[in-house]
Amino acid sequence: MRWRVPSSISRRHDTVAVMRNRGGIFALALAVVAVGGCDKLKQAAGGNEAGAGTTTASSTTPAAASAPCIVGRWDAKDLSSKIKSSIKSAQNAGLTPQGGKIIYDFATPGADGKGVVTVSVESFVTKMAMSQSGVNINGTITLSGPAKMPYTNGPADALSIDPPTEGKINAHADVQTSGMVSTRKTEDSAVDLHGAFIYECAADKMTMWNKSSGKQGQALVFARIK
Repeated sequence: MRWRVPSSISRRHDTVAVMRNRGGIFALALAVVAVGGCDKLKQAAGGNEAGAGTTTASSTTPAAASAPCIVGRWDAKDLSSKIKSSIKSAQNAGLTPQGGKIIYDFATPGADGKGVVTVSVESFVTKMAMSQSGVNINGTITLSGPAKMPYTNGPADALSIDPPTEGKINAHADVQTSGMVSTRKTEDSAVDLHGAFIYECAADKMTMWNKSSGKQGQALVFARIK
């Protein structure tokens, strides 16, 4: 014989089951929320710890050193001492420039002070004249180039210019003598522009002296080309 469960009791059992199921789902949802919150807290804590252990270094860019005053293009106004030393007939003569230019172009040196100076000649001609023991010596000297020379800019306005690595500055002299002796000859020689110098700049003027003789010696005078 089968017993029949009253419908009211069955409905109560179904309601309890549903409530239990809903309670389980609610509890599961709370657990998920709790785990998610913990993960977020852990991530935040981890980020704070990582941030606490990281130091942001402030980068300071050093100011670029200013280029020495020699950098740029210069018109050599007086290289008479260099020209005289290269031409034997002109060593005791007076020189009078007739035109043209001798241009020094100093490139910016590196951090070690080393650079290159290019010397070029633009139709430079000078006259020479002297009189000695009844003999008159007259002539013209023509320069040609160019030449590239390494240089080093040192402390205390010291400057050393090395012999050319490319080209040369050549001096060609056409010399005539008259008076007791009449002759005509030509001379060709490289102008020696290398050496150890000291220099100073004043506005658009630069002056160089051989380091050995100091500022009491023969000066090389330059005017800046703008």
